[in-house]
Amino acid sequence: MKKGVKQSKPTPEEYNIEVEKFKTISNELGRAIKYEETKKYNLNNSRWYVKHCKNTKVTNFNEFIEFEIGMVPRYNLSKEGTIKCILELQDKLGRPLMKKDLIGVQNNSIGQGALNRYWGGFNKMKEELGLEIVGRNLQDEERSLFAIKRDIVRLCAYILEKENRYTLTISDWKKIKMASYPSCQKWFNDNGSSPREFINSIGFEFVESGSGLNYFFEDNEEKVRSQFELSFSKQLRVLNLEYKEDYLRDIRYSTFICDYRGMLDCDYVIKYKKRLIYIEIAGMLRDYKDWYYQDKPLNSKSKEKYRLKLKDKENMFNDSGLEYYILFPSDLNEDTYKKIFN
Repeated sequence: MKKGVKQSKPTPEEYNIEVEKFKTISNELGRAIKYEETKKYNLNNSRWYVKHCKNTKVTNFNEFIEFEIGMVPRYNLSKEGTIKCILELQDKLGRPLMKKDLIGVQNNSIGQGALNRYWGGFNKMKEELGLEIVGRNLQDEERSLFAIKRDIVRLCAYILEKENRYTLTISDWKKIKMASYPSCQKWFNDNGSSPREFINSIGFEFVESGSGLNYFFEDNEEKVRSQFELSFSKQLRVLNLEYKEDYLRDIRYSTFICDYRGMLDCDYVIKYKKRLIYIEIAGMLRDYKDWYYQDKPLNSKSKEKYRLKLKDKENMFNDSGLEYYILFPSDLNEDTYKKIFN
């Protein structure tokens, strides 16, 4: 048997004895033993400690050092451990932490790589931990805010050119390459403003994606009231279906359900290849599709009222033997359109 390497599976007592040896030598060194040093100190190799460790957090030698020995490893310190070291150093210094303070800390475990991995940067780490930020580069912040405003202007121009509308929703942010809406919102908030205020200042309007959208197509006849209706109507036009000729909007159920005399409307009635297709866009229940099909009551009074009306509509469709589809926002995609209009 090779000296310093135990081949057989140790008992829990034997393993604990070996770990205590590891800890004692590490404490004498003032740092954790490196994986290449185990032979030097007549210890088992690094893989042995990881393999027989009962701590579920330990999957490699660095994690063994951190979670079993309780010391800082040379590489890949956990976020929890990184925060502990940063806060201890901050307390020891008694002043705002600077980047250069972290260089060489505990075997250089906390460097720019760790900051980027867990927070995305030094100041973002300070923001999350509530530490004082000094020396912000105001010029860079102004330049970044300018870039975000420029991108929003590009987005507005794109929406106006491609879709002929002056209203924007959060879902529009994905239509061009630019910073995400939450990132834009943060930059504006940090400067005492908001994306909505800026969008309004350049002659456009920002609305919630589900409702509040008033858009007229170029023929100035069909009006949609949500981003979801806009998406579906655009698909109908891709199929060369004409409004009022091939499909109608907001048609009373009383016109096609014999024994119904109420005021409920159907979103779309479509004539397609000798078929009559009825469509309801369930935009108001966009996050409750599963609830709807499980027939679970909703806490919101308005949404619950909408859900019950939609159930009434579905029952009328079924009782009358009509072809219908209830489309949730997650259904507004190419696969669904193919199934309906194949």
